[in-house]
Amino acid sequence: MFGVRSFFIAINAVSCLAAGVCAETKEEHSFPEINIHGNIQIQARKELYDNGATDNLDQFWGRANLGVTVRGEALSGRINIRAFPAGFGFEVLTGATFDTTGQGSVTGEKTGIPNFQIENAWIQHTRGNLSTRVGRFSHTTSQTLHFGNYLYQDPGGRFMARIAYFNALELSAQTGPLLSSVIFAAGDRNLNTGSLRIFEKLTIAENLNIGVGYFANIFDLVHNSDAEIINRFTLTGDYTLTNGLMPYLEVGIIENGGDNSWDVPLTIGCKIPAGTVVDFLALEMEYSPETIREDNPVGVNLALVKRFNNHASFNVGISSSTYAESFGDLAFGVRYTGSL
Repeated sequence: MFGVRSFFIAINAVSCLAAGVCAETKEEHSFPEINIHGNIQIQARKELYDNGATDNLDQFWGRANLGVTVRGEALSGRINIRAFPAGFGFEVLTGATFDTTGQGSVTGEKTGIPNFQIENAWIQHTRGNLSTRVGRFSHTTSQTLHFGNYLYQDPGGRFMARIAYFNALELSAQTGPLLSSVIFAAGDRNLNTGSLRIFEKLTIAENLNIGVGYFANIFDLVHNSDAEIINRFTLTGDYTLTNGLMPYLEVGIIENGGDNSWDVPLTIGCKIPAGTVVDFLALEMEYSPETIREDNPVGVNLALVKRFNNHASFNVGISSSTYAESFGDLAFGVRYTGSL
């Protein structure tokens, strides 16, 4: 009996010791949080004026998103796959018909196919205030995804379309209120083209944010010394007032290739608290005299978001159409997102 009792006392002691070691290890090296997420999105857009089209909608698509996100102190990452069903604009040429009796014209035959995309696939390593991220990821400076994002895109709004993606290496550092980020982006699979992006964001008193950025395809010169380099700059700012109002602005300075001229588009707007009616409401204006709206350089946009129980949301936008001749020619867009 003494031997059995001694055996169980020894097992208990080893168990307690192991538990203490595991607890200490867990505190020193906490396991990352892993989340699996998915949703479906359906989007429609309609030009509310006579644009010459006879279709019911100017844009209509649906897609499914499925991904996994890992968050930890030293390691984090995200992979998100998008799938578009057949018949939503992704068509391949499957045949051709030759008119041998007329002018010899060729009529292509296309078939809609499903389309799969890797939206995000990146891993980030963090050590202290320094982070390194590699893979495919996105960035935007737009508040509503309609105007702005001039660091990567030209002026001219479009519903939920102001976001840029990179296959790149990012180095970032958080120094007090200043977040510094440098991206080295690949432009093709042979690494013959590439871009440099530098972005600095300063947070002052938690309610004022100022951002300055630079973007250019300067790595094209490594492979082709005659490559044309397009330099782009941006200045962003937003300030949150005590009543919840948040005025914001973005100024772009975009070099025009070949003629040494520059476009200077401007977006100003304000996020407006709307109580329980909607979750997000913003009114904004873009001024860009050098865009395709030559006779009408001003564009406006009203954006709102309504969420339901964290599982469904609607994004709605009413704006002056980028491609219209008159300021009063409007476009309407809506996106539904249903989350698992």
